[in-house]
Amino acid sequence: MVRRAQSLRQLGEKAIASIKQTLAVSLSRQLAAVILLAFIVSCCLYFGLSLAANQWICAYYARHPETVQRKADALLDKLQADAAERGIGFGDAAALSDWVNVVSGRELMILQIYRNGIVTFDSTERTTARLHSHMADPVPSAQQSVRTIQFVDGSARAAIALFPENAQVERANMLLLILCMSLFLGTVLLSMRGKIRRLSLLEKEVLAIAGGELDCPLTQRGIDELSNLAVCVDGMRGAFVERIRQEESRQMERDQWIAMLSHDLRTPLTILTGYLEVSLRHPLPESARVYLTRCMDQALRLKERSDLLFAGFADSAPLFDNVKQAEPEAFFADYLRDQIIYLKENGYSVELDYETPAQSPAVQPAALQRVLENVFVNITKYAAVDQPVTIRTHTDQQAEGSFVISITSGGEKAAGFVGSGLGLTICANLMNHMGGAFGTSASGGCFTYRITLQCGNIKESSECIDGS
Repeated sequence: MVRRAQSLRQLGEKAIASIKQTLAVSLSRQLAAVILLAFIVSCCLYFGLSLAANQWICAYYARHPETVQRKADALLDKLQADAAERGIGFGDAAALSDWVNVVSGRELMILQIYRNGIVTFDSTERTTARLHSHMADPVPSAQQSVRTIQFVDGSARAAIALFPENAQVERANMLLLILCMSLFLGTVLLSMRGKIRRLSLLEKEVLAIAGGELDCPLTQRGIDELSNLAVCVDGMRGAFVERIRQEESRQMERDQWIAMLSHDLRTPLTILTGYLEVSLRHPLPESARVYLTRCMDQALRLKERSDLLFAGFADSAPLFDNVKQAEPEAFFADYLRDQIIYLKENGYSVELDYETPAQSPAVQPAALQRVLENVFVNITKYAAVDQPVTIRTHTDQQAEGSFVISITSGGEKAAGFVGSGLGLTICANLMNHMGGAFGTSASGGCFTYRITLQCGNIKESSECIDGS
C-alpha cells in the first residue's frame, strides 16, 4: 500500500509538472493567435462601421437642411444678444473668437463679419483645421444663415455656417471604438476562460488520480495540446491501473504459495518435534539422548526460521512472544560481533564506529539475527572486497532515542545492486513488526543499509509489534 501511494504521488507530480510545462507553450501560442485574430476582426469591424456611420450622418443632415438652418438662426440671435450685453464690436477679433469657441462646442461653426463689403472677422481657418478627413470625401453639408447684427461700434453683416455632423461623427466613432475594444477584450477573455476551465478540470482529475481514484478517466475535449496532454495522462493512468492489477494478482499467487508452503513445512515439523519429545521422555543411552536433544533444537530452530520467513511476507505483524529489551552493554557481542567476524573471514576489512545504545533496544532476537544475516550475506555477494565495510551506530535523539545501525559497503556491484529484492522486503517487514525500520540507499558508488531499533520498555514495544 505504501508503494502504491508513493507511485500515485509520483504519477500526480509527474502529470502536474507536465501540465505546467505544456501550459507555458500551449497557452502562450493560443493566446497570441486569439489576440491577433480578435484584433484583426475588431479593426475591420471598426473601420467598416465607422465609414458607414459617417456616410449615414452626413447624408442625414444633407436631407434635413432645415435642422441646420434653425440652429444657425438661433446662434445669430444669441450673437445679437451677447453683442449688446457684453459690448462686443464687429472689429473685436479676440472677443468674437472667444464667443465662437464658447457657443460652438463640439460642432464646427464658421463666423464671418462684413462691414461695407470688407471682412472684419473670419473664423474659417480655425474651424476648417478641425474638420476630419471623413469630411473630405462627402462635402460637408454646411447651412449658412446671414443677418445684420447691431454691435457696440456699429452694425455689420454676420454669416454663420454650421457643420453639426462633426460632433455626431465623433460621438459615433467613440461609441464604435468602445464597442470594438469590448469585443476584442471579450473574445480574448472568453477564449482564455475556456482554456483555464479545461486546465482546472484536468488538474482536478489528475489530483483525484493521485488521491487513489484510478477508475475515473480524464475528460478529453477538442484536439489541442491540452487534449493531447489529457490523452497522455489517461494513458499513464491506464498503464498504472494495469500494473496494480498485475501486482495484486502476483500478491494473491504469492500468498497462496506461502500458505501451501506453510502447511507443507509446519505439518512435518510438528510431527517431528512430537516424536522427538516422546522419544526424550523414555530412558535412553546418554549418547542417543545427546543426539536427540540436538535434533530437537534444530527442529525448533527450523520451525522458528520458517515462522520468520512467513512473517517477512505477511502484511500484518506477527505476535513475537519473546520480544525483549536487549542489554545495551551486551548488544555488540550478541548481534554484531559474529557478523563482523564473518565479513573478515570472507576477506573484507571493517571500519567500526560503535556507540553503545543509550537505552535498551526492544528486539526479537531471532528476527534481528535474520535481518543482520541477510544484510551481511548480501555484502559478501555484491560488495567489492578491496573497499572497507563501514559500520556505524548512534542514538537518534530526533526519533525518540531510536538506536540506528548504518552499514555501508562500496564498489560497482554494491552501487548497482542487482538482487531480486526479496530478502530486503523480508528484512523491512521484520523490522516493521519489531516497531523499527529498515531502509537502503545508494550514493557515490556505495550502498547503505540502515536499521532502526525502537528503544523503550517492552510494553511499548509490544504494542508497536502487535499493531495488528
